[in-house]
Amino acid sequence: MYTDESFRIKTTRKYGKGERRIVKDHRTQLDVKEREGYKTPVVKPGTSGDIDGQPVGTRYVNRALLLEAGMHGSIRRGIYSFKETARSVVLSDGYEEFNKDKGNKIRLCGEGADWMSGGRSKDGKMQVKDQEYTYGNKALQNTMQSGEPVRVIRGYKLDSKYAPRNGFRYDGLYIVIGCYEKRDKNGYRIILFKLERLPGQLPIGVRGAFWAYPDSDIPSRTSSHTLPSDWQQISVN
Repeated sequence: MYTDESFRIKTTRKYGKGERRIVKDHRTQLDVKEREGYKTPVVKPGTSGDIDGQPVGTRYVNRALLLEAGMHGSIRRGIYSFKETARSVVLSDGYEEFNKDKGNKIRLCGEGADWMSGGRSKDGKMQVKDQEYTYGNKALQNTMQSGEPVRVIRGYKLDSKYAPRNGFRYDGLYIVIGCYEKRDKNGYRIILFKLERLPGQLPIGVRGAFWAYPDSDIPSRTSSHTLPSDWQQISVN
């Protein structure tokens, strides 16, 4: 979860592959070690819906902190499922030709049968096998049928004006309203899901429009379900 101190530490020092660092999170008072291991999640990632104390707009330095906070149950996978239904998705890079982010509405590309590669070539630019209704894809399909909400987290690598400039940001609950298939240019099957944001939630941060931070994209506090004091509303031309 983002704090001014954790961001300062992250940007002012470089760390080698074998080193580790400590990030102090003032809100939870936890020393979070960014390394291959991680602490037991304070909340089980299988929890459905919102996570107490982590309102819309809460920031996370990396995927390990998403896991530790119980927001998303996998460091690598973009779709996290529990008991055959999806609990959360992380929107990041990859599948740019299929993903579409309109803020309150999302078109999300499913994962490959081999989720480690997503059924993609080594450079990640080309599909090399059909996507199947297994793993996260099956979980999202089950969630569409059950009507359960899914937590959506946007990452800084996402090619979207709604993406945070740094780290990851929790953007609220969405429901899966549709599922269909397409063929890519090489004829491989791609599974696509339509997600729609539930009403009555805090607005999504936008780069340069609607809600924005005056000088930074890093929130100074996220401990209540109200807009942080340093947010300002700006006009959209």
